[in-house]
Amino acid sequence: MLPLFVNLEQVTQGLFMTVVIWILQYGFLGFYAAMVIQAIIAIIPSELILMFGGIAYSLIYWPVNIVKGFDYALLVTALVGGVGELTGAVAGFYIARIVGRPIVSKWEEKAMQARDGNPNAKKLGRIEKAIFLSLGDAILIADNWLEKWGAIAVLLARLAPPIPFDAVSYGSGLTKIKFKPFIAATTVGAFPRALMYAYIGKRTYESFVLIPQALRTLFFLTDNPVAQMLIYNYLAGNPIMSNPYTIFFAVAAAILASLYISYEVIKRTQLRGHRARGLDEPCSKTGEESVK
Repeated sequence: MLPLFVNLEQVTQGLFMTVVIWILQYGFLGFYAAMVIQAIIAIIPSELILMFGGIAYSLIYWPVNIVKGFDYALLVTALVGGVGELTGAVAGFYIARIVGRPIVSKWEEKAMQARDGNPNAKKLGRIEKAIFLSLGDAILIADNWLEKWGAIAVLLARLAPPIPFDAVSYGSGLTKIKFKPFIAATTVGAFPRALMYAYIGKRTYESFVLIPQALRTLFFLTDNPVAQMLIYNYLAGNPIMSNPYTIFFAVAAAILASLYISYEVIKRTQLRGHRARGLDEPCSKTGEESVK
């Protein structure tokens, strides 16, 4: 397990350097392209790219921030990152709607048949049934949620930090929600979210990278052995200080864990309602037959 975490941290570090190089070479267009490509690939969380953008622009525009007295880096990251998120959201929505929605409709139907024990349904194996039930439940929950709340549900998902931005885009494309309420809610939620993650990235970098670098410089400049020992113990005793990219990996892991917990809570709530409706329906049908 340890080599896996080491490799993931190395990937995170390489991703950070790639984003910084793109921004240095291509400016705003490089950061915008990184956001769009990330959204289409969807494996890399957009939140990490926004955090890396906040760090990169803070390094580039720090003289402007000092002269102007205004955090220009955060503003640039929020605007460019927000536009990149919007473009990526449109791409993800239509990819899911065109490619995934026909498949999803079949999954929904098979999941309902498997759960209700329809005798006319095709017999499913244990593994196949588990797959259809898991995927079908997730899709049914999203469909019911978006059908009930529409743009409000999308906006709340955009503003909720633990929920990945791209998961909402692709998930919405798989459901029945219309494009106009989806893009309206996404537009409102994208820019505040971009600003928040840019700020988190900047503050994280200042706390866990710049301060340790300053301490390392002080360690080599000072001749006081007591001061050197204190600095060494402080840096060596904190794994985050010795490898600052750990914090970005931890953020990504926290996002995924929060998403899974939220999904399980919503799933159980929705399934209770589904079972309750399933118990009520036979009673109502029996009553109607007796009246007839």
